[in-house]
Amino acid sequence: MTTSEEETITYATAADLVQALRANEPQAYAALIEGYADRLYATAYAILNNPADAEEVVQETLITVYRHIGEFRGEAKLSTWLYRIATNKALALLRSHKAARAETSLEELGEQYGGELPLGGTAPSAEEALERAERWACIREGLEAMSPTLRVVWVLAEVEGLSMREIAEAEGLSLSTVKVRLHRARRFLVDYIARRREAASTEEDDR
Repeated sequence: MTTSEEETITYATAADLVQALRANEPQAYAALIEGYADRLYATAYAILNNPADAEEVVQETLITVYRHIGEFRGEAKLSTWLYRIATNKALALLRSHKAARAETSLEELGEQYGGELPLGGTAPSAEEALERAERWACIREGLEAMSPTLRVVWVLAEVEGLSMREIAEAEGLSLSTVKVRLHRARRFLVDYIARRREAASTEEDDR
């Protein structure tokens, strides 16, 4: 059977995909992109807040996987290995040129997170939508003010939905370190939002 250029072969398991990549099967790389590129982009974007930088990280991650798939020993999930490569590259980019951030609308930011706030909620009324938009602004600014080490853990937990054990494997950290960093990241955002609201309230009273 001949496979068209647009057709992407899917693999039953990640192990099958790894085996196909190692065998250099023509459609394996396309399947890798189809299965993981969007998630890698969302992770990189949340760390860097810059579409071009996020795209660069995704491309470099996929190239690294293609070149070094033979080094993947299968002791962790393929996705965990991919997240580790992507976050390391994103942090390196962040350090190298401070990730010149593009201005992104709240709608675009929400789309990167699947249209749902990590802090949850049901379908909002107009008033609730406004409050949610303001909260998004605080979260975005809070993430930018947060240290990269805390930001990565928060993104993997709240955006990608990884468990703390999966984050530990992806980042090469102990489980206790992940728990501490995630707690600090969440606490940082809660405090940041509280400070912003207090400042806004003070400005309103002074008018």
